[in-house]
Amino acid sequence: MRRTLFGWVVAFLTGTVCAVPFDQSQVLSNIPFEENRGQSDPRVAFQVRTSAGPLFVTREGDLVWNLQKTASSLVLVEHLVGGIAHPRGLSLSKIQVNYFHGANANKWHSAPTWEQVSLGEVWPKIEVSLIPRLGTVEKRFTLQSGADPDAIDLQVSGGELSLDNEHLVVGDQSRKFSAPIAWQQMDQVRRPVQVSYRLDPKREGHYGFKLGEYDPNLPVIIDPILKSTYLGGSDKDWIEAMAVNNDSVYVAGTTGSTDFPGIAGGVQENFSGSYDVFVARLGRGLRTISQVTFLGGADHDYATALALTPDGVYLTGRTYSPDFPGVSGGAQTVCGDCVNEQYDAFVSKLSLDLRTLYQSTYLGGEKDDWANAIAIHSGSVYVAGWTWSSDFPQTTGGAQQTCSSCTDGYRDSFVTRLTPDLKSIVQSTFLGGNREDGDTSLAVSTHGVYVSGTTSSKDFPKVVGGARSICTDCSDYSTDAFVSRISPDLKTLQQSTFLGGSGYDVANALAIASDGVYVTGTTWSTDFPKTAGGFQSSCQGCVEHHYDAFISKLPFNLHSVLQSTYLGGSQSDWASSLTVLPNAVYVTGWTWSTDFPGITNSAQQVCRGCSFGYRDAFISRLLPDLKSLSRSTYFGGNHDDAATVIALKSESLYIAGETQSTNLPGAVRGAQNVPGGGYNDAFVACFSLDLAK
Repeated sequence: MRRTLFGWVVAFLTGTVCAVPFDQSQVLSNIPFEENRGQSDPRVAFQVRTSAGPLFVTREGDLVWNLQKTASSLVLVEHLVGGIAHPRGLSLSKIQVNYFHGANANKWHSAPTWEQVSLGEVWPKIEVSLIPRLGTVEKRFTLQSGADPDAIDLQVSGGELSLDNEHLVVGDQSRKFSAPIAWQQMDQVRRPVQVSYRLDPKREGHYGFKLGEYDPNLPVIIDPILKSTYLGGSDKDWIEAMAVNNDSVYVAGTTGSTDFPGIAGGVQENFSGSYDVFVARLGRGLRTISQVTFLGGADHDYATALALTPDGVYLTGRTYSPDFPGVSGGAQTVCGDCVNEQYDAFVSKLSLDLRTLYQSTYLGGEKDDWANAIAIHSGSVYVAGWTWSSDFPQTTGGAQQTCSSCTDGYRDSFVTRLTPDLKSIVQSTFLGGNREDGDTSLAVSTHGVYVSGTTSSKDFPKVVGGARSICTDCSDYSTDAFVSRISPDLKTLQQSTFLGGSGYDVANALAIASDGVYVTGTTWSTDFPKTAGGFQSSCQGCVEHHYDAFISKLPFNLHSVLQSTYLGGSQSDWASSLTVLPNAVYVTGWTWSTDFPGITNSAQQVCRGCSFGYRDAFISRLLPDLKSLSRSTYFGGNHDDAATVIALKSESLYIAGETQSTNLPGAVRGAQNVPGGGYNDAFVACFSLDLAK
């Protein structure tokens, strides 16, 4: 057997490729660098198994990749030109690798592992470090004050270099380095620096980086990093719900794809109906699919919301499958009218690894019932949605015991409280007036149970004393948004308020923060309340019969609107979800506007779909007083892209939704880096909190 470095690579280790169609049989998590203690060629200092194949770091600092499952296997070498590297391990890992060669114990040995590898100060005042990130390795360049960025010079052997938009391509399009990002840290705020790959036209195979303006007195960090992944099969797939914990991103949605990736080992491995629910667990870096499961019966099943607890994943949605899984022993074991294709809501609890279904229950009456939101608080499960069923379960004793509009063919909102084992309904309540009402979102805190949604009922309950007690444009053809506060036991409606102007207004999401209640949605009203003094005081899209997003902040008692702002450009803009930090409010959705506000120096500064008549997703970050916009970014490719949900954890912000784009930004190293082949795929994307990357 050959013992040259390259021959050793080809002869031994195997791996999957993240830069070509994803091999679902191989899933890698964070695997640290392994120090060479005689188990490898003596020229190797460290080695690590990545989803692109093994990477070897030589004692001279060269990076040797064996990309084994590309269209044709190759060895790719990155050489640090003009610099001196001294590889050493940083942050000793808890993992230790043991080698047992033959029966002679004297030939057995162990090798320590490291969370990072530092190459040291390779060029004057420029340090290079290597960081494993869920199946790949990031190269991080730290430029100290006074460093010359042009000194960074890497020579690649193994394929011709070219640029594809923001990516560096090696050979054919299946091998790419993701787009770089750069930033400086100022007063605990990460400020973006424009950066791009730079090719040397006089020296083949050489690349470096080109930086925009930056403060030469502060360090600059350059870091090529992943941002997104496709998720789906050969039919329609979309995401409606997401939650993040310390080590995983959970998403839920609906699929028509019988070949949805990562299903093996899940609660339900077989696709059962026309559309099934799916729940997926991904690594925080979006480079691995840990587990996926279908969930559904013989007919249509749709997921709309999920919530995490330390012991499980709670999921809600709607179904008209009479054989929905896991309902035996639940609070309601029979679907109210599935045989006539009338939906019931459902609630399910799964294990965090998605391999066990603990319990499901139907939730509904004799007509259609849709659940749109779920929250867990103080040992109770709260679900909200809308219903046409006058016999909706357990409303006796609730804040509103009868459906005000069901007998006239309209719907009311509902809120239900269940025990955490889903075996009992503690209390339900209707919420609505004599026309159409529906909850779209729900949040629970010590202040109460808050719901928001849309109403066309002028007699919506308990609006007297609220911020707005009159619905300006309620009719069968127009709606106002509403916000309501209910006691945690669901027996008292404490306050409601209309929220809207003289046009059509829709609330899509709300969140509770330490300083109030935030609501976002979409409006056609040029007179939306309390926008004066907000970041954007006028509706840019309303002028041309389009619509803008809105964000409003209310006190906990809902007696006033503290501040509102429009958010949008000259075309249509739709806000679908928001999340709040003490120093920022994040909103996501979709837009057709090429002039969406706040795009400068963001992760994506151009609406790629807009020029073709499609929409891009957007994210915006505002200050909590809604008077300033910190930054916005587009997200999308060459076709239709829409974000439906947003979540954050630590220093990362996630959005998810649906896409028809074949060139989704950042997907090149994602868990699934090509579309599944259907009409649309789901997607998940990750951003820094400053939206610069």
